[in-house]
Amino acid sequence: MSSSVPRVLLTATLIATVVAAEASLIIRFLDEPGSLPVLLALHAGVAILAMLLLLRRDARRQPLLLLFVVAVAFLGPLGIIGTGLAALLRIAFAWRARPFLEWYEALFPAFGQDRTEALHERVVLRGHGPSVRSTVAPFGDIMARGTLAEKQSALSLIGAGFRPEFAPALRSALNDPEASIRVQAASAVAQIERHFVERGETLAARRAERPDDASLIELAQHHEALATSGLLDAGRARDAATTALALHLRLAEQGPGLPLRTSSAGAAGRLLLNLGRAEEAVRLLTRANSESPPTADILGPYLDSLFRLRRFVDLRDICRRLSHDTAQSRGDALDDVIRLWGDDGDDTLLMGRSV
Repeated sequence: MSSSVPRVLLTATLIATVVAAEASLIIRFLDEPGSLPVLLALHAGVAILAMLLLLRRDARRQPLLLLFVVAVAFLGPLGIIGTGLAALLRIAFAWRARPFLEWYEALFPAFGQDRTEALHERVVLRGHGPSVRSTVAPFGDIMARGTLAEKQSALSLIGAGFRPEFAPALRSALNDPEASIRVQAASAVAQIERHFVERGETLAARRAERPDDASLIELAQHHEALATSGLLDAGRARDAATTALALHLRLAEQGPGLPLRTSSAGAAGRLLLNLGRAEEAVRLLTRANSESPPTADILGPYLDSLFRLRRFVDLRDICRRLSHDTAQSRGDALDDVIRLWGDDGDDTLLMGRSV
């Protein structure tokens, strides 16, 4: 404490000297306007004197002191006046400013949960999604019409358990009129992307140490998840999809066991569709379909590929054959597609070509 008092007195003395010197230069200029060159030289000396204030160890942590030195050096007396006004405004703002911790807690609130709410989050939001009759509002609706607290709560849940289905709501939050929501959404995106990067680096290192099928499967699934996350721009998403496609194609050709080759072929077919290569997807999935019984992993992208290629007759024939096999359920969505296209009707209305 005793050593800091002389430093404060020295700083105050230097500031007072600089102010007095600049004031005397202004007074002399008003009396003798022709002495401007001499006064400018004297002002340069005063500026050097002001820079002595920066020799203090804690000078860089005092923005007003830095502002004072820079303003005096370049603006002279006007800099002194401006620094004084800035100091007054800072004092006035400090009286009504919110403490940082209070502001941070308002931006990223911590939400308490009872046992029922925690179970609901695990089952509904982080599990398989809400049921058909669920009254839980979608995140997109919350971002469009929710209150500030509701949006903050939704973003906290999205950041904690991100799934690709949440990407539209997260992108909507990035353009929200409320600045705090935009900041929280950007933080959530950065956190999710950092998780993807760290996960990718871990899997790449594991693959280098143990180049087996398990590490290859994990790496392929990671790149596919990154490509379909909905958070990347078109170029980065295409690069991730291309990398995942190469890995899945390798597993589809060389993977151990038919189930793995089938699921990898289905994943490669989905990626080919996302990349706009439906013809290649049909060729790949046709071969995979002939090697194993039709499964949802294969049928979903296969029927989608035929539809995108407008091969409606082929699509109808396959769905008719599958509609007679009622012993195997392939999921509600796929079963609905098979019933729709396998229904007897007038084939002359369909425009397509045979395989």
